[in-house]
Amino acid sequence: MNRLFKGLLLIAALLIFALGFLTLVEYRPKEIERINQDNSRALDKKEITLLSYNVGYGALGKEQNFFMDGGEKVMPESKEIVENYLSGILEEIKKHPADFFLLQEIDLNAKRSYGINQREFFEKGLGLESNFATNFKAFYVPYPFPPIGRVDSGLVNLSAYRPQMVYRKSLPVPFTWPVRTVNLKRCLLVEEYELEGSDKKFVLINLHLEAFDDGEGKILQSKELLRVAQAYYDQGHYVLVGGDWNQTFPGGDIYPQLSEDLWSAGKLIEEDLPQGWRYASDPRVPSCRSNHQAYQGEGHQVYLIDGYLLSPNLEEISVKTIDTGFENSDHNPVELKLKLK
Repeated sequence: MNRLFKGLLLIAALLIFALGFLTLVEYRPKEIERINQDNSRALDKKEITLLSYNVGYGALGKEQNFFMDGGEKVMPESKEIVENYLSGILEEIKKHPADFFLLQEIDLNAKRSYGINQREFFEKGLGLESNFATNFKAFYVPYPFPPIGRVDSGLVNLSAYRPQMVYRKSLPVPFTWPVRTVNLKRCLLVEEYELEGSDKKFVLINLHLEAFDDGEGKILQSKELLRVAQAYYDQGHYVLVGGDWNQTFPGGDIYPQLSEDLWSAGKLIEEDLPQGWRYASDPRVPSCRSNHQAYQGEGHQVYLIDGYLLSPNLEEISVKTIDTGFENSDHNPVELKLKLK
């Protein structure tokens, strides 16, 4: 009995130490964090092309599943698999030239993607500079088994144009201690571009909203996004928001929920937007697939959760979800062409 008591006491002490340590090293970003930016280059065109792509940190190609979606895996079996997925993603991006690339789930240094600096990979591969905002940083994520481990990941915008101002804007965190200590800290990556011959700005916002919450997190984050975007528009600026919303766009109901056991997305309601604002997505092709198992093609659970939000002074020319067959990521890229009114 004495030995058992000592064993339980040791386990309790180790748990307390682990929780204390993870609390001590928890990533705690400020509300606003300015990102250094030099040598701005003004936007010199009225018609703009953008490409938004959640690349799944180069680890969620069609052969993969993921434990949070009901699968079993934490990461691919080898670094070579991640490298092959990243190369495939890069080649796909190169097929679709754009003025701005908005990427989500870009790892800088994470066990799940074998420590590959993906920001540098895409900068070098596309020959463009980038801005980065952290939304997932943990010294060690201790679950499941084998554990996720170290993570340093976030959002990346790439362009030949250089913004006058860049900052990270924190969004509400729906999780409480101790889960919060090793969970995502969602944010907006905000860039302000000068417009040649105008005192207005083109404001570009990249986002990746909450996925595994009870729905309240996404709602609060969406409200904060709209507050930020509307404030810019009220000043006369152009505002474009793009990324992975983890919510179904209008028209996405053509991809029904196949099972209550699978992850389900929230809903974006266009009527809830301020007057004149509108979503842009392409329901002809799904933008995301479930990771509960490897991609099965027809009959697999898919979603329409990637796309854009346009301020009233922007005109949509076209929007297209590019069908990659989820070959190298669990998301498809979405291309938008727009015009400044």
